[in-house]
Amino acid sequence: MQDVKKPSDVNEIVDHLDHVDYPITGRDFVAACSNMEHVTTQEKDWVKKNLSMDRTYNSPDEIRKALRI
Repeated sequence: MQDVKKPSDVNEIVDHLDHVDYPITGRDFVAACSNMEHVTTQEKDWVKKNLSMDRTYNSPDEIRKALRI
């Protein structure tokens, strides 16, 4: 996969963290992001590259830590 830089604006992702039910797997979080029209393709690709698809995240803070945001 092509190297995906961290988007300059991750506000949409941060806002999205509070709109999903926890616990959630990385795969399910990416799928939820994919359904959000206002999240850019760059943001979606970056999240997909930086979250473990098989890991279960128990809170927004765990995803923030994984994404380093």
